[in-house]
Amino acid sequence: MKIPAQFMLAALLLAPAAPVFAETPVDTEAHASALVDGFRSASFGMTEADVRSAISKDFKVKNDVIVSTDNSVEETHTLSVEVPDLLPNGGRAKVTYILGAKTKKLIEVNITWAATTDPAVTAPTLTRNAELLSNYFRAQAFKPDAVQTNLMLNNGSLLLFRGADAKGHLAVLILESEASADKAAANKRTPKSLLLSYIADPKNPDVFKLPAGSF
Repeated sequence: MKIPAQFMLAALLLAPAAPVFAETPVDTEAHASALVDGFRSASFGMTEADVRSAISKDFKVKNDVIVSTDNSVEETHTLSVEVPDLLPNGGRAKVTYILGAKTKKLIEVNITWAATTDPAVTAPTLTRNAELLSNYFRAQAFKPDAVQTNLMLNNGSLLLFRGADAKGHLAVLILESEASADKAAANKRTPKSLLLSYIADPKNPDVFKLPAGSF
């Protein structure tokens, strides 16, 4: 089952699973505090024009390469671009920027590695990318009580990292996997995609919702 690209974080409250990778202690002295304010030059609260400029600056791409789409349910607007080797030898990634329904400003950034974007992104590549990013985030100065690692989600995928900064902004890393087709290895799961999300306001996302009591 594919993990939705935005705001579906209820699954993070499930019971923890056994660690997948060796734990790296959170380095609480490396920085004054962790900060999640967007991705690279794109900061939460930017307009579409500002986000487009940030994408062009960060990835050296022309405006016509940026794909623009709308979410008819949540009434959000997205800009996306494919980026080669966002991680060293990590394959091509898809970076998606989500603009809010009311504010029309940046509220979330999702980065996905998957074979659907790049056939060269294999299970070993995903595992390597996941471990690199897990280690990276665990080395940041997130407060320990604002961090969750290695939790099993209800579809068998793994929440590798979830950390909140002082403003409640989130960084979330999920390794999506699927069950093996081999009946002899029924409990074995194969990495399918890796999702890294930066979320401005997970409690009250700027998306369209029906008013309470309207039905």
